[in-house]
Amino acid sequence: MPGLAAAVLLAIVAHFPMKVVYDETYLNLGSFLVQTGRPADAVPVLLKTVAVDPSYAAPHFNLGLAYRDSGEQQAALEELTTAVRLRPDYAEAHSALGVMFRGLGRTAEALQHLREAARLAPASVEAHSNLGLALSEAIRLQPRNYGVRINFGNALCEAGRAAEGVDQYQDEDGV
Repeated sequence: MPGLAAAVLLAIVAHFPMKVVYDETYLNLGSFLVQTGRPADAVPVLLKTVAVDPSYAAPHFNLGLAYRDSGEQQAALEELTTAVRLRPDYAEAHSALGVMFRGLGRTAEALQHLREAARLAPASVEAHSNLGLALSEAIRLQPRNYGVRINFGNALCEAGRAAEGVDQYQDEDGV
């Protein structure tokens, strides 16, 4: 049924100029297409929304997700970076950007964006989970890096896991 709904919406908006169909319609349709596994169909729809108002962060965010899901990593990074630049308090965009950087092995950039996502959305389990994964990956890469262990310990303590957090403050020799 989602495929039929998307096809109907695409057919409807194809027959009206952008000014007739409210900009949010294109944004919502693009987001729907991404969420239902049709990112390639979402890209042209979201590009229309970006063209109407390039200063609106949400279309850039959704376009970044569409590019990411289409395997176009560089374009995804550019759109997600634009979303964060336009709206620095956009926790979801910081999180998506951090996850992408983590996947590319760019740990420092990943941690920066994931920390910001967790700071902006302190009740978000996803934001804290993504940050925890990035920190545990950093520890795996540099197990003796005290700064990374402190950050991971702080994240665990903030998540209510103080005993595990304290363990991170000690190095392998218990110092």
